[in-house]
Amino acid sequence: MNNIIYILSGILILLSLQLIIRTVKRQKKKPVNIWEDPIPPQNENWQGTLSTIQPKVAPAPHMFRQR
Repeated sequence: MNNIIYILSGILILLSLQLIIRTVKRQKKKPVNIWEDPIPPQNENWQGTLSTIQPKVAPAPHMFRQR
């Protein structure tokens, strides 16, 4: 019975040590400020135009009726 307790304690120590190592590594990285850099320019080779979806015909009058 004592062996199981020792094994589980060892696994718990190893997992907690791995978690601590990961958190320390994350803290070393400098966070990226996305507002600091300007917006990258659009691709200049793209010659298309932005199209908007517009109806070709006016909607039927019954669509505007309110009860």
